[in-house]
Amino acid sequence: MPQEHESEDNARYASLRKGPWRAMGDHARAFLKPPPRIRSRFDQAAPIDLRALALTFGEQDPSGDTKLQHMLRWHGGGHDVDDREEIAIRDSLDYALAHLMLLELAVETGYLPLEVIRHDAQQELVMLLWSEGAQQFIRYYDYVTIEYLARRLGITGVRNVEPPPVNPEASTRYAIFLAQFTDWVEDTALRSWLGFLDDYVRYREEQAAFRSYLLGEVMNRSERFSQLLYGIQRFLLSLSNLFGVLKPSERARFGLFYSYWMAKFFGYTLKEDGYRKATQQSWASIIQEHPEALLPPTSNNQVRVAMRELLVQQITTIEEAWNVTSELVAASSVSKP
Repeated sequence: MPQEHESEDNARYASLRKGPWRAMGDHARAFLKPPPRIRSRFDQAAPIDLRALALTFGEQDPSGDTKLQHMLRWHGGGHDVDDREEIAIRDSLDYALAHLMLLELAVETGYLPLEVIRHDAQQELVMLLWSEGAQQFIRYYDYVTIEYLARRLGITGVRNVEPPPVNPEASTRYAIFLAQFTDWVEDTALRSWLGFLDDYVRYREEQAAFRSYLLGEVMNRSERFSQLLYGIQRFLLSLSNLFGVLKPSERARFGLFYSYWMAKFFGYTLKEDGYRKATQQSWASIIQEHPEALLPPTSNNQVRVAMRELLVQQITTIEEAWNVTSELVAASSVSKP
């Protein structure tokens, strides 16, 4: 590799490692630090087998294994997560995993060569995913990009998914995406909306109350509802702008970063064989049919019509990306370890 290219790659990697998601993942890294007996096995086997590490820990420390599996459980179907420490660890793990996803996508798009990130990526992936609890977390929450990275690094014990080939023509659009993702992570209004979308509510009936407000059944707009409305606007603008600049063939790969949130928005839930429609009255359908709360007040009817059309177009663009992303997830779901 020419020296100038190596220098540029190292600078890109250093910049990526300084992203806000790094510090936000530190809590999970500390919590999931493996015990010495497991850590000593990392360098004993080549390739590293994540399933073997998980089984070893389960045999050595059954109670610790059970605790991790409970902490990182699926939070749907009556298995709510409402403990603040559990929420903090799970949120932090999302950001720690996001960093690994960014590395995989950087390689996929030719933004970084595999050899630049190989050592760090392998160490961090194993340090996070040595337990059954963490491994079930990536299966439950559709982290197929993490499994691509594991396979690319020669790590076994994940589903038999084939990492996408490198497409160096996409490196510029990766840079655009990286800027968008940084804004996404740092946007407090957007994060409030995502938490609400993920069932982290302030009171049990809050989602029903907000749905009634959007439908025009309740007229009182609280400060919280105003914040959620602004979060929706940021959500639609951010994703529609991103998917608008990507080539159609690229949308699914980039869409994996947002598949969980798009599924929630369009009324889908993740099953063993892919996403399935959970409700016909999704947030997307409610907003399309009753957009009034999201439109700024104006007496100009033409302006109002144009703003409504823009809102519908944003949702359509995101839905097109969601459709191809969910197809990719379904294709990956049939693969077994």
